[in-house]
Amino acid sequence: MDRHARRRLSISADERLDGSDVFEPNILGDPPTPDARLPVDYNIEGSDLGYRWNARTNKKALFPFGFGLAYTTFAASGLETDGASASFTLTNTGSRAGATVGQLYLLSRNGKIKQRLVAFQRVELAPGESRKVSVRLDPRLLADWNGDGWTLPEGRYAFALGENAEQLGPAVEVQIKPRKWRER
Repeated sequence: MDRHARRRLSISADERLDGSDVFEPNILGDPPTPDARLPVDYNIEGSDLGYRWNARTNKKALFPFGFGLAYTTFAASGLETDGASASFTLTNTGSRAGATVGQLYLLSRNGKIKQRLVAFQRVELAPGESRKVSVRLDPRLLADWNGDGWTLPEGRYAFALGENAEQLGPAVEVQIKPRKWRER
């Protein structure tokens, strides 16, 4: 491995690295002096990576998670869920046959943004065809790991269907009872 490879960071063009206004790095990224140090913590996202970070910080992606191109158009409707399973209808609204992925997102838990994909199903549809889809939700996707097991807090959970992580339909809220368990 090249001795400088471990120093490279993936950043967006509109962001600056901490300290770039203090030190002028050379072309290889070396510090100006061997004792130059910057106290920097790049662990700012925690478990909210990618689309989850974007949702929490209200940022938009050029191609959001779940984005796809097709030669036809689709609509999702009729979301029903109890927090353990969900059903909804997918319809091909275009003039060509095609495939889509029905995507179910958790939006929030007790009013706090907690966006994540919790279920999905790929479906092929003829023009004008509709199909009811049923999916099961893995309870771990709604819960928190506490080091000893899973905890599903009691509260109001909001879910929505989405074309992708940023184009979401209306929220459906359900009350979920608390639960704790350990994997065997």
